[in-house]
Amino acid sequence: MENRRVVAVANIPCSLRERPQWVCWKSIPMPNGKPAKVPFNASKGGRAKPNDPKTWTTFDKALHTFKRNTSYTGIGYVFLEDDPYTGIDLDDCLDEQGEFIWGRDIVDCIDTYCEVSPSGTGVKMIIEGIKPAWATECVSKGHGPDGIEKAKSTIGLASSR
Repeated sequence: MENRRVVAVANIPCSLRERPQWVCWKSIPMPNGKPAKVPFNASKGGRAKPNDPKTWTTFDKALHTFKRNTSYTGIGYVFLEDDPYTGIDLDDCLDEQGEFIWGRDIVDCIDTYCEVSPSGTGVKMIIEGIKPAWATECVSKGHGPDGIEKAKSTIGLASSR
């Protein structure tokens, strides 16, 4: 996972930046070879918890901490049960040149915030809406996006492309 150390603030919608549900995150190598995106408390250090609002902060504080501390890989948004937003992860949908292998139809038909994932091989989308019940079943059977994030989960953002 390439650490781009860039956050294009103007690309992130104001409606998301206004919510105090932000963390920093680090890419931590895992035994399976795929790095985990571990959320950290941007105000006090230590790990952030997706079920503990005291470990989250404002967008501005998370961004400031990220810029000041080079050990962080990026910033992330924490989804809540009653959050008006849902995150969609399209993993491994881009080739090495950033061209779609699959998923272009999904991105093209949803008018929402979208960015290339921190790995450079996927796409992350944040939509205004509620995760439908059928989404978990489709994902677990290998159909559709790799992840639809909602409630007590964090989506790591790069916002560099």
